[in-house]
Amino acid sequence: MSRGGYMPPGLSLTTKNGAPYTAMIVNSMFWIGISFILQYSPNPNTLTIINAAGTIFAMTAYIIHPIVFIQLRYKLPRLPRPFRVPFIGTSLALVNFVIAVAFLVGMLYWSSYWQNCMLYITVGYAGLLPFYYFYIRKLLEDSPEKLFIRRQLSSRMKERLDSNTEQKAGWKKEVALRG
Repeated sequence: MSRGGYMPPGLSLTTKNGAPYTAMIVNSMFWIGISFILQYSPNPNTLTIINAAGTIFAMTAYIIHPIVFIQLRYKLPRLPRPFRVPFIGTSLALVNFVIAVAFLVGMLYWSSYWQNCMLYITVGYAGLLPFYYFYIRKLLEDSPEKLFIRRQLSSRMKERLDSNTEQKAGWKKEVALRG
C-alpha cells in the first residue's frame, strides 16, 4: 500500500529477499498496542469485540471483491491479467456477493456486539473520509497504479483508433475497387 501512495513510503523498504520489514514491524507494533489497550479495558467481552470487528472487515472485503471483479471484466476487458476466469466467474462473483451480504446482515441483525462494532467502524470511516478527500486523494494522483491504468487506457485507445482507421481504410479501398 505504501508503493501505491496510501501509506508512508518508508513502509516499502524491504530486505534483500523482498520481505517488507518496516511494514511488518509497524503492523506488529500497532496490533500489540491494540491488544494491550483492549486487554486492560474494563470491558469483559474484549475478545468478542475484536472478533466481531475483524469479521466485519473481512465480510466488507468479500462484498467489495466481486463488485470490483465484475467492473474490471466489463469496463476493461482487454486489460492484461495474469490469468483469465472463465465466463462462469461473473456468476460466481454474484453468488459470492449475495452470500457475503446475507451473512453480514444476519450477523448485524442477531447480535448487539456486531451492531456496536459496525457502528464504530462506520463512525471511523465517516471521520476519515474528509481526511482522505482533502489530503490523501491529492497524493494518489500520480501513484503507480493510476499511472499504470492511464498508460493501459491510452495504449488501448490508440490500438482501438488504429484498428478503426485500418478498417475504414480497408473499407474505402474495397469500395474503390468495386466502383
